[in-house]
Amino acid sequence: MTISLTSANSHADSKWIPFWLFLVAFSLRLVVLLFTIDVPGDGPTRAIQAFQWFHAPSIMISGVWLPGNTYLHGLFYVLLDDPTVTSRLVNLLIGSLTVVILYFLVLKVFDPLTALLTGIVLTLLPIHIGLSATSLTEPTFLFEVLTGSLFLVSAANTRSNTRYLLLTAAVLVLALSVMTRYEGWVLAPIFVAYYYAKTRSRTESILVLCGLLLYPLIWTYGNYLHTGDPFLGFSQAKGWYHGVKPVGAIEAAQIISEKSTKHLGYGIAIAVIVGLILLLSDIARRRFSLEKAFYLLLFAVYSTIMYRFTLDRGWDLWDRYLLFGFVLALPLAVSPFARLTVSWQPRWRNVLVVLVLLFPMLYKPKLYDTLDHLYNDFYVTLWRPNEITQISSWLQEGPYRDYVILLTEIEGQSWYLPTYVARPELQHCVFAYYAEDQYVRSCLDAGDHVLFVTSDQDRDVQSRIEGLIGAFIEDHMLVHTEGDIRVYDISRIPQTHTSD
Repeated sequence: MTISLTSANSHADSKWIPFWLFLVAFSLRLVVLLFTIDVPGDGPTRAIQAFQWFHAPSIMISGVWLPGNTYLHGLFYVLLDDPTVTSRLVNLLIGSLTVVILYFLVLKVFDPLTALLTGIVLTLLPIHIGLSATSLTEPTFLFEVLTGSLFLVSAANTRSNTRYLLLTAAVLVLALSVMTRYEGWVLAPIFVAYYYAKTRSRTESILVLCGLLLYPLIWTYGNYLHTGDPFLGFSQAKGWYHGVKPVGAIEAAQIISEKSTKHLGYGIAIAVIVGLILLLSDIARRRFSLEKAFYLLLFAVYSTIMYRFTLDRGWDLWDRYLLFGFVLALPLAVSPFARLTVSWQPRWRNVLVVLVLLFPMLYKPKLYDTLDHLYNDFYVTLWRPNEITQISSWLQEGPYRDYVILLTEIEGQSWYLPTYVARPELQHCVFAYYAEDQYVRSCLDAGDHVLFVTSDQDRDVQSRIEGLIGAFIEDHMLVHTEGDIRVYDISRIPQTHTSD
């Protein structure tokens, strides 16, 4: 079967387009998942958080990380109770479905050809393939916002009773998105404004607003009560603990430009600018729909958020933060080609799309060479934490399984220990170089029996811990080694750490 790029609606096989997009997207992301693992840090931590929530469910009303991702991913642990893979499988499914959802959304907002080209490009977008094989929140948030937007646009353009079903679905999914990432809080008014502009229904628009603001209000008040900082998540997001350096306006633009061309290629980056100019020209000539204005506003507001964020974080802005903007930009990039080549023969249009869009995006050997690095720009790695895996097995079999585990970073390996131990009652703390002293004290106070896991690379961090507990961690406390990783039983060290 061949899929023509002429008119996706008029073509007899157009109904198969979503199926083939999903199949190719799922296959590519599955291969990556099978051969890689999360890079250290937030990915394994998100996975173990969902795993522990599944075994001890609760309603979270305060903290730094919003709980939407934990709630959604945690539900899937009823099917597979394995923190090393369950959350990754959820994102695999969600990431593959996102390709189809974006296709249908662009079909409603733009045109069939733009929708098809957008679906093809997202199917092959390397950073989305990589993130879809992780446990991180970015692919989940992207799926939630696009799905909620599709339901909302469908509801606003429906006059039958199904409108209320579509609107309910839109509010539920978008409410989950504002529980997943803070960017959703800033985007929420756009959904309300679009729905009111389209329907002029004040009552329904107010209900949408209430549905999207409920949890942010609860979360803000909860943080005020428990921490004294109602906007704790926004404060922590600046990344001061990583030693980030804020930058000026021009350098912030340079950072975003370099990261965009790295992942999208110059072809798509330039095409986005052309697409924006054409779309703004249509708006100036009043040749636009409310749906296009809604889509453009989502892209513009999110881009503004990321630009402001870059001013605070500088070069420490992680590439994954830009995923949402990258994906929203794709229809803007392909729409000029849809306009220019609408009368061309399909085979020439295929060649043009491959050469101008896909080839510069996919041909990045230097970028792909980093896949075997511990940290890289795809957020999955071919590297394996063999030593910490062995220590996890040792902990499961020995007399120390009920101990509190205090770890230094050990070049990133420590983040994997709780996922390989996979016990919901495990109490562990990874004491990174930027952690505050109080964090160690709380970990040491968590139980009477404590193991300390470290390596030679973290001598400075060990010295900090020794200063906090008021004693040296000596060789006679050593209970296990694995490579250059050492495990100490520090349970008998006098507990002097509780005083400041």
